[in-house]
Amino acid sequence: SGNMSVSDMAALAFALDAINQGFRGISNLSSTYSSVQGASDRIYSEILDVPLPPEHSGRQVLERVQGLIEFRDVSFVYPDGTWALRNVSFSIQPGTSMALVGPSGAGKSTIADLLQRFYEPTSGSICLDGNDIKHLDVNWLRSQIGVVPQQTFLFAGGIDENLRLGTPDASDEQLTKALQMAHAEDFSREFRDRNVPVLGERGVRLSGGQMQRIAIARALVRDPSILLLDEATSALDAESEKAVTAALQEVMETRTTMFIAHRLTTAARADSILFLKRGEVIEQGSHIELMAKGGQYSLLFKAFSDGLLEDNLG
Repeated sequence: SGNMSVSDMAALAFALDAINQGFRGISNLSSTYSSVQGASDRIYSEILDVPLPPEHSGRQVLERVQGLIEFRDVSFVYPDGTWALRNVSFSIQPGTSMALVGPSGAGKSTIADLLQRFYEPTSGSICLDGNDIKHLDVNWLRSQIGVVPQQTFLFAGGIDENLRLGTPDASDEQLTKALQMAHAEDFSREFRDRNVPVLGERGVRLSGGQMQRIAIARALVRDPSILLLDEATSALDAESEKAVTAALQEVMETRTTMFIAHRLTTAARADSILFLKRGEVIEQGSHIELMAKGGQYSLLFKAFSDGLLEDNLG
């Protein structure tokens, strides 16, 4: 008859809407697929396809580590031909600290990566206690280096689970000792006493200072001989920075420490400073020595002291 009841009209409207939603979902598949493909390509190209260091080239393990680090005329060129380091030489004496200072792209992170054998030098050698690290077992070498990153990432779960990342067989006593050294035992106790996941993803239930102290504890679980710090206090407020700095000063006393220093105030606290620019060593020495020398480091520090430069080199 050409007439349609209200109920039929409503049913038709719902059916058309369902069909429309289906087509809309199909149209969104293209953009979703592109995003997934991009992520997959990055996983394969940046992670799974990254060449591993030649682990077979070294099986040596040192019975006792003093902590002497030496870069001997080290150069490094990325596969695309970009020079990252040119003839870099320096040494860090056992139990002392060195700050790597320089603008973004100076080669600070490359030095840290080479020390951990994520890459092999194009030329030159890197030695630990006089032994070329290419002859050392790479897993053993990395177990001797405790890394505290600039940005701490904690996984959803408990304190102990996060501390055991990289050291899954660590005992409860080792975890407690690491937390004590990192000045993290008091606030972490209430979390450790529970049997449920208490840390939100990225550690949202902890303050920035607490997260950094957990990161320090995680680095100390394996009792490393060397500490590698990537400006571990730069993102903290003054009170949190004070607590984290106190924890770091104590654990550094008996370990060789390398700072990737983005801030001049951090560099000034190190025993020695390596000032880099475009992959080359421009100056090296203590803060007092470099200030007396009147070179580029001195000019930068004076500009910062006079308020002409922010305390962040990148």
